[in-house]
Amino acid sequence: MTEAIYPRPVILDYTAFLYEGFAQHKLRLQYCDQCGKHRHPPNPMCPHCHSSKWTAKATSGRGIVHSYTVQHYPPIPPYSVPHPVVLVDMEEGFRFLAAIKDVAPEDIHIGMKVETEFVELEPAFTLPVFRPVKSA
Repeated sequence: MTEAIYPRPVILDYTAFLYEGFAQHKLRLQYCDQCGKHRHPPNPMCPHCHSSKWTAKATSGRGIVHSYTVQHYPPIPPYSVPHPVVLVDMEEGFRFLAAIKDVAPEDIHIGMKVETEFVELEPAFTLPVFRPVKSA
């Protein structure tokens, strides 16, 4: 077995769908089968009705930057520094945190429209990143 480049997240029964979606280049969200409300971050039980039954559905992958930070230290492989990370208000009404690419840190701003892209960091390990939406 080859050693991972960096520590991978712990994948639980109720988070596996998220990473399976990343491998398929889909950003998915849990929807409660009982009350229909979405939940993120993933949870084994609905915080609204306490049902443990849920379905994963693909999202648009589009949103608007709510907040951001630029990490300078320590460097975390495989990312170089500065490493910008954005918190995005997704179209479906949840927030998602990921790196952003194709934009200089000084050009990132709150309100920036972004879309999801997927990057294979290691063989069989893909994570989402955001990139600015190109103006029409």
